[in-house]
Amino acid sequence: MKNYLLSTLFSAAAALLLNPTSIHAQSDQPVALATTAAISGIQENSEGNKESGATVSKGNFLPINEVSAKAVRSLNYTYKNASTANWSALKGAYLAEFDLAGRKSKALFARNGYMIYGICYGSEKDLPKEERQVLKSNYVDYEITSVAEVQAENKIYWICTLQDKDNIVVTRSQNGELEELEHMVKRMEPKGKKGKVIIPKQ
Repeated sequence: MKNYLLSTLFSAAAALLLNPTSIHAQSDQPVALATTAAISGIQENSEGNKESGATVSKGNFLPINEVSAKAVRSLNYTYKNASTANWSALKGAYLAEFDLAGRKSKALFARNGYMIYGICYGSEKDLPKEERQVLKSNYVDYEITSVAEVQAENKIYWICTLQDKDNIVVTRSQNGELEELEHMVKRMEPKGKKGKVIIPKQ
């Protein structure tokens, strides 16, 4: 049931973020893309996927000699302590999946080596103090259930999911500025059916 709730929530959030009308400027597109990818990865983590945040199977990984040398150099420069990455081709770009200090991570690079986004998955303990305080002050009785650190457009964003007994919330914050991306309300199914469904909050 938990997986069903989260799957419904993240599908709705991803659809919202991929709506072109929500992207106000060209420069915002990498942030929206990274946010959607982070939410997708959080869903996979919640379902117990061993390749946390992964989007391809091991059979689809590329040999390193088929990956842009500029993308490889960019990864090594940006994430100096990353484990050996698994690479895949993704719509004219290269996706690297790796481990960084025990955190499942991935980064998307253009062929010229430009990093479109980078994502490191974690938990509440990975949040900076300021970001955690903002979340806790706005969602007093909520538990922070998952965290993704996103790098895009030379900025760092924090994508978090929070839950209480009746609600699931997805937020994005940057330098203490908080934005609620999605708010779902858990409600009992009608006609005596067991379990809960989640309904977008109006």
